[in-house]
Amino acid sequence: MSEQKTYFHIGYSRAASTFLQKSIFPALNGIQYIPRNRFRIQEKEKKRFKADKILMSRETGLRIFSRCEEVHRLFGSRMLVSIRRQDSLIASNYRLHVKRGFNTRFEKYLDLETDQGIWKLQDMQFMRFIRHAETVTGEKPIVLIFEDYIKDPDYYLASLCAALDCGIDKAAIDNQPVH
Repeated sequence: MSEQKTYFHIGYSRAASTFLQKSIFPALNGIQYIPRNRFRIQEKEKKRFKADKILMSRETGLRIFSRCEEVHRLFGSRMLVSIRRQDSLIASNYRLHVKRGFNTRFEKYLDLETDQGIWKLQDMQFMRFIRHAETVTGEKPIVLIFEDYIKDPDYYLASLCAALDCGIDKAAIDNQPVH
């Protein structure tokens, strides 16, 4: 077997990570996908790598920067990051916050004036993480934009497959919303 190439998907909250993990990544051909619920970021995971190309995925929450460093140190992985438009991201996260039983007024959830809300402005500055991932790994991360999939799924999938040098079984994709 030639030297393995590993990819690590880091998803921002509410940016279709679960959809990618349950529907898109398992449908990829020519790359071993290790599902999020069967994977731990530990050296011993390398024993499970059976293919030339490996794709791992975890949601990271507030640990996004340290998770990137940890994964690259252990596996030398190139990063994939899934994002979505900030207005849509905030709306989705706020709806989830309310659905979980919190009754925070939106102005207290996202405070654009003083940044004292639950959501911080820096949480929406995706370029901070993209630059960090590039600095850590020495290569630009593959950026997956949620709205691109909604607009043109075929183009989105073709771009993903080109970046990972793999194929996809489109018939295996379930386009039903996950949440």
